[in-house]
Amino acid sequence: MASNALRNFFVLYLGALALIGAGVAFFVAAEIRHAHAVKAVADGEMVTRAAQLARQHLRDAISDVEYLIRLPALRDAVAGRRADAMPRLARQFSLYMIANPKFDQLRWIGSDGRERMRVDWVDGQPRQVAASRLQDKSGRRYFQVASALPPGGVHVSRLDLNIEHGIIERPLKPVYRVALPVFSDAGERHGILIANYLGAPLLDAVVAAVGDDGARLMVVDQDGAWLRSQDPADEWGFALGTQVSLGARYPELWAAIQAAPSGQRQDESGLWTWETVVPLQEVASSLPPGSSEPAPLVVGPQDHRWTVLARLEPQQLAAMYGRVIASVAGVSVVMALVAALLCVLITRSQFRIERLNQALEQRAEAAEMATRAKADFLANMSHEIRTPMNAILGFSYLLGKMTLPDRAGVLVGRIQTAGRTLQGIIDDILNFSRIEAGGVEILDRPFDLAELLDEVRELMALEAAEKRLNLQLLPVPEGCERLRGDPLRIEQVLVNLIGNALKFTERGEVTVAVERLREAEARQVWLRFSVTDTGIGIAPSQQRDIFSPFTQVDVSSTRRFGGTGLGLAICQRLVEEMGGRIGVESAPGQGSRFWFTLGFEVLAPQEVGDDASRSDEVGREALSLAGLQVMVVDDSEINRDLARTILADVGAEVVLADNGREAVDWLNAHPDGVDLVLMDIQMPVLDGYEATRQIRANPALERVPVVAVSAGVLESERQAALDAGMCAFVGKPFDVDEVVALIARLTRRRVAARAGRRQPAPAPHYPGLDVERGLALWRDAKRYRRYLRQFVRDHGEDARLLGAVDIESGERLTHKLKGAAGNLGLTDVAEAAMALNQLQRQGRDDTEEARARLQRALDQALASIERFAPAGAETPPATAVAAGVDPERARALLGELLAALDSDSPAAIKPLLADLEGLLGPSAVETLREAVEHFDFRGGETAVHRLAETLEVRL
Repeated sequence: MASNALRNFFVLYLGALALIGAGVAFFVAAEIRHAHAVKAVADGEMVTRAAQLARQHLRDAISDVEYLIRLPALRDAVAGRRADAMPRLARQFSLYMIANPKFDQLRWIGSDGRERMRVDWVDGQPRQVAASRLQDKSGRRYFQVASALPPGGVHVSRLDLNIEHGIIERPLKPVYRVALPVFSDAGERHGILIANYLGAPLLDAVVAAVGDDGARLMVVDQDGAWLRSQDPADEWGFALGTQVSLGARYPELWAAIQAAPSGQRQDESGLWTWETVVPLQEVASSLPPGSSEPAPLVVGPQDHRWTVLARLEPQQLAAMYGRVIASVAGVSVVMALVAALLCVLITRSQFRIERLNQALEQRAEAAEMATRAKADFLANMSHEIRTPMNAILGFSYLLGKMTLPDRAGVLVGRIQTAGRTLQGIIDDILNFSRIEAGGVEILDRPFDLAELLDEVRELMALEAAEKRLNLQLLPVPEGCERLRGDPLRIEQVLVNLIGNALKFTERGEVTVAVERLREAEARQVWLRFSVTDTGIGIAPSQQRDIFSPFTQVDVSSTRRFGGTGLGLAICQRLVEEMGGRIGVESAPGQGSRFWFTLGFEVLAPQEVGDDASRSDEVGREALSLAGLQVMVVDDSEINRDLARTILADVGAEVVLADNGREAVDWLNAHPDGVDLVLMDIQMPVLDGYEATRQIRANPALERVPVVAVSAGVLESERQAALDAGMCAFVGKPFDVDEVVALIARLTRRRVAARAGRRQPAPAPHYPGLDVERGLALWRDAKRYRRYLRQFVRDHGEDARLLGAVDIESGERLTHKLKGAAGNLGLTDVAEAAMALNQLQRQGRDDTEEARARLQRALDQALASIERFAPAGAETPPATAVAAGVDPERARALLGELLAALDSDSPAAIKPLLADLEGLLGPSAVETLREAVEHFDFRGGETAVHRLAETLEVRL
């Protein structure tokens, strides 16, 4: 076994090293790419700056010559107007050269080609050349070209070494020349003005402009000859006959430079970055044409180019890569050590697991216990998740029935939606687990297909309406109305497919159809159900796996459609369990059509019993539990309070028990005390299973319905509940209407009005007050009347107050009034307040008519409230308060209760409420207790203040 452990260690460690190596290699490659990219960008910026500086030097040169040709002394010398014109011109040339030490010579050459004036830069000073030393330049190319230029024309020569008397001047002096023709005021040609610019300052300035990296800069001409190189021996070799050009040394690089004016290239010689400057183009761009004259003529060598290059040599790249690798090496070593430690721990764990497995193989009973432990874990996990969800959905259900500000109502709705979505996700996961384990039972019973489709329509209609989609269900094929099969599973598949269609459809419609495929034999038919949408569609590559678990249509990081990816997998398994097939037809952007086929036995009309319709009727009717006694057994205080509040809200009287033992003892002492028991399963002291067995052991209690209420949803738990003697199973979180309907069915209780056989008398009409809507929301008529009276007190003067407040305060007032009126069924007031609020938000001043409309609606509503809920009906008379109450004791209790109500904590409120009830009597605190039981803490604060007024106690 030790040798196996050692082998496992090496296998794990080598695998871990391989993963670490792959990860490190990926990271190093990414870091090298990043460092390379950063350096490439930096070199590009450096070369661009250098090229821009070269361009600027050329433009400055043109500006210099244009300035010099306009000197008055030159004009006078050309016209012969002043005897001192030539000395003055020489002085001005000299001063300009001192101010701009980039000139080698400034010359005026006459029309005959002889120099008329020449100033040279000698030993750091400008010096005028004596007349005897002036030369004949008529044979020079630059003179011939510049002399023929029209006014404003410019000639630019190449950058090359200066030659005097046919000999290259030493030390080497690279220069380039800029010449302009000289004309008199009368337009007569008088030679040219030419400036010889030193090339060395230009090249040095280009290099210095980019800082320390300037040492890597090179400049070559149009032939690839080096004007500036990292190796000085390469420079000006084209003139000296000693150098190989860039093109000869790096032919592929030179070809790339000739093909593109700027770019980057990496090869075995390094990383090259370049940008090309064309002098003639730069000169032309610096000489914008006048409004009436033709564009200036710029002449010179058409192929003249300067290319600025930067090279990052292979050894420099290698050093950069080495720094990246070195920075990662230390981390890699630490990771390898950590991996070794983890592999040791894993190997030790595996060694222990191997020993345990050997022991487990010898002990079958221990293996069975482990299996049961896994099942218990799954059940406990479900229980732990569903228990808090039950409280979240239940209390949000109760909050939704209260009078809340608009924003709070929206937030409560979102909590309910999110809770139901989470419940659906959990249900999908557990349903899929149950299907995988073969725990799904397919029923075979009569059902009406048309009624099933109507139920599906009702279930999905709200979701379709919220998305403004048309949900269309086509008629059932003739003769296929009554079938035998599993309507619950068919409905589950249809709801899932329709839900998906609505989710992935932004606009258009969803169509549900049923087609007859063929008659298999007498009374047997095959039907195809289809759900067609106009949504986003599914790509062919996704359709192959669309029914696989955890597969989703939208898997992007910005996906808009959530879900577990289990819905379609569940549909496929259910359809296959029923003996059918399922498929999809779709194209991206053109919608989808999901279909499934099933075989059924067709029944005659009389063969479909009335049980289903009667059950459906019960489910659809409005139910009440008025007068019904229900026991709630749960170890969670939150769940007990929730169940008591919900059941009391529909008229039931509730008895609470903390555990099974307490419930059994109470029931044995009061065998006729309750009509039904809601029993939690997992509880301390005595669980729900054993408690139910003991209840069934008492003959006086054997017929009392016991309903299991549990967060566990495994089939084994449901079966265990039935085996223990429970008659139904409700999963947490539960649907309130379904639970109420179940209780009504098990106790055979219904609303008397619905069970009655006579037509009710017409309800009174209250203008501006929708009593039916208000009672549907509040359910409790007494509480509804109380809040109507509170509305009169809080908002009765709102319309008149609007004329005396500013716009901002008025907007808040109408907003609050709109919400309160809407929650109480005061529809006209709500509409008028909303219309006025919209005008206020727009900053409108013309609100008199809207305020008048609101006043009329409010007056009408107040009159109807006075008829429906007359003043004084909801407040206990002062005589209901116990006589001889100690005012100081009452004041202290009321103050403490106000502080507790402000904390919104029932645990802090209830003891104080009990003390106050003992002091004042039950009837005095009835309104306060009802507000607390419905978690209406603000209403409770109002009730406290009214009690203080009644007792004449000052808080």
